[in-house]
Amino acid sequence: MLDSPVHAHAAHVRALEATLPPRAPAPALAATIHADRDAVTVAPVGELDVATAPVLDGDLCAVRDLGFDAIVVDLRGLTFIDSTGVHLLVRWAASAAAHGYAFRLIPGSDRIQRVFRLTGLIGSLGFERPRDAA
Repeated sequence: MLDSPVHAHAAHVRALEATLPPRAPAPALAATIHADRDAVTVAPVGELDVATAPVLDGDLCAVRDLGFDAIVVDLRGLTFIDSTGVHLLVRWAASAAAHGYAFRLIPGSDRIQRVFRLTGLIGSLGFERPRDAA
């Protein structure tokens, strides 16, 4: 039964897949986490989008559950942010206000900050100057 319609279809699908260009790997997002007394800084590096927002959300949940009084997200390592990433940060800012902990953002590159300017969120998200900035 090697010539069955199922086997012929599977062979056809494999032949078509072989002609497709290789898929680019999903963009990765990694974060460094630095605790300083009662505050913690989470610094994501890479692209913050629909595919990677759950990674940052998980990191933020983990540090929040440790009981820090302030969570700072350092956006300087981001190369891209989409509406899912923006929504994630807005949701965290609202949650912090509702639950009594501080949530602040260190501004990213001009490209990243442009997204916040275009959405009108610059003044409402608690951006701060990085401590190591002159």
